[in-house]
Amino acid sequence: MSEDAILQYHFIAFEKWKSSRGNKEYQRNVSSVKRRINDLIKSNEQEQATDFIDKYSRELKETYALMPSLILRPTDILIDVNALGRTANFYPLLIKSYKKDKTEKKRNFNKVAKLCEIMSFRMYGVRRYRSNTALESLYRFARDFNGDFSNLIRKFKSLLDEYCSESNFEDSLLSSSFYKTINSREILYLFWKYENYLRTNEQPLASELSYKEFSETDRRKKLSIEHIAPQNPANSQIVRDKTIIPEITEEFQESFLHNIGNLTFDPLSANISKSNSEFDIKNQKYFIRAPYKTQNELDTYLNPETNKWDSSSISNRARKILQFALDYWNYDSVT
Repeated sequence: MSEDAILQYHFIAFEKWKSSRGNKEYQRNVSSVKRRINDLIKSNEQEQATDFIDKYSRELKETYALMPSLILRPTDILIDVNALGRTANFYPLLIKSYKKDKTEKKRNFNKVAKLCEIMSFRMYGVRRYRSNTALESLYRFARDFNGDFSNLIRKFKSLLDEYCSESNFEDSLLSSSFYKTINSREILYLFWKYENYLRTNEQPLASELSYKEFSETDRRKKLSIEHIAPQNPANSQIVRDKTIIPEITEEFQESFLHNIGNLTFDPLSANISKSNSEFDIKNQKYFIRAPYKTQNELDTYLNPETNKWDSSSISNRARKILQFALDYWNYDSVT
């Protein structure tokens, strides 16, 4: 993070800036500070100018001192906020809430960070609001925060409810065009969290997939989104009557192909090697023996009457993923 960015975040969090349609002081934070000092000097208030400089310098130094804790030694929840990539919206509030939290292990700060992660995923990611939506509300939260975490959390939840209610979130997750409308980074993030949910809640238990593994850039290990029923089955070398995929009708393509229940993740190299192989080949060669529980569970969703991966398989799995997402990104649970 650049020094200029830290200067701006500090100004947003600790100075009583003003904002109007044509004048947002936080966008010109350095000149705004200089103007305040010059105005005091011109008004023959040298003592107040000196006090302002001393206070601003001291608090800015404190902000720089705490940044390593936020950047170099982040908590798990901060790693998640960073993973979603919209930190500029949240850093003023994170800086100030970290500084104001005197509890052991920063319990209140972690609640604020969790709400930031929820907003980043639900509102900007899944609901696809522009990155500057509600930006000034977040900045005002930081500016006006005086240490009352209960009030801050209440206002944060109200903002989330305004832009991404439970029903809005659910509708977006269950959209038939989920894969086409949601950024692949968000989909990967969702399945990373779902994978770790399976690893820690369903037997046999396993250690979590780390952020390093999730964010791997090596082509052999980099994760990508995989359709279970393939997007282009006509290109498959497998004869259609030997597959457990039903006929890919126009209705299936429109309603189920890009549904969340028909998606998983896989290393990019493996995904390319599978190409558009039909599901039975994928299942036999890859999914059953895959290192990911997200893939291991797929055969349990085959239609028991037809032994096919069909619309009912996709719908049933989508409901499970939906329930996980509603629980995991539930802002009402942050108290």
